[in-house]
Amino acid sequence: MKTHESLEQRMIGTYLDMLPSQESFQSEDHAEKEMIQILHALMNTLYNKPTLLFSTLHADDAYNNRFNKSADKKPELLKDMRTAEKKINSLIEYLSSCGSGNRTAKIPSSYKNILGEIGIDISIKDGSISFSSKIYKSIDEDVSALHEEIQSNSITNYRCLFFNEQSALLNYRTLSGNPEQFNRLIDYLKSSYHFFKTQNAVSLEYIKGKNNSIPLKGGFQYKVNHIGVSMYYEPLVKMSASYSLCIPSMKKLLSFFYDMEDDLKQFILLMTKKCDNCRYCVQTDKTGTRERACISVERENEKYSLCPYFPGYSYTFDHLDGQIVDYMIKLLVFMDEHLDFLTT
Repeated sequence: MKTHESLEQRMIGTYLDMLPSQESFQSEDHAEKEMIQILHALMNTLYNKPTLLFSTLHADDAYNNRFNKSADKKPELLKDMRTAEKKINSLIEYLSSCGSGNRTAKIPSSYKNILGEIGIDISIKDGSISFSSKIYKSIDEDVSALHEEIQSNSITNYRCLFFNEQSALLNYRTLSGNPEQFNRLIDYLKSSYHFFKTQNAVSLEYIKGKNNSIPLKGGFQYKVNHIGVSMYYEPLVKMSASYSLCIPSMKKLLSFFYDMEDDLKQFILLMTKKCDNCRYCVQTDKTGTRERACISVERENEKYSLCPYFPGYSYTFDHLDGQIVDYMIKLLVFMDEHLDFLTT
């Protein structure tokens, strides 16, 4: 896990994590390719010299709890993270605005200094801004490409800029901590699953529905009617990348518990939340007679009460290794074999 010298440096790093690499970015548009170079230069310069954009730096920190950040009891952290994010976004939005033809907006001195650091000079004549650079030969077309990317794709999450499957795969492979095992998982998924992209989310999903259909929505948390793997990037947590199994119905899956091989049973028992009598499943019962939703299973003469609700939370991993990938594939194969029973 990479360490950062400040919170602002961490937040800049989240843009670098998801930005397509210059080597992997495939486009016939020279301006798009050069804009990728500019974004890399900008973010790397800001990462190394965050005070170019931020007057105050905060001690590095991030949330530990991916799904319940309030449990960390750090309300000020979210505010500081959003402030840093807003400053980074404002710089990108300024460049996009220039790409729209609006060259009359006053340029903040900090932006002028930052652009100068990466070899882009600013001149102002009759109230209009002009760019020039010895490094970037088509700077005007480059910022126009940035504006077009944002507008045509309705992008509000700037970590999604110039998103494409191949580049995202390389980013998630790096973040997985085990490129070899990541490749093994992807090879399996690409063999029969559909690639799915969610608007304005830096997610990468390979999923399929009943009878190998293409689902209308992705995700791994709510109303899941497909199987597959959902990769998601959450910039506010320490281990930002996650790799989650999409499980359409844990209740139905557990009804086949005794058809599973023993090692898969062990995986299910390890990962599935045990009933802790939270009574979420009976909270609307006014009579007090409704039975809890937990499902009882037994292995080697030991009984377990398993919660069937929201399995995606439990089957989320912040890294990959050989054992995790083995079990992910085994469970996907098992669900696929029982797909007609598991989806509606």
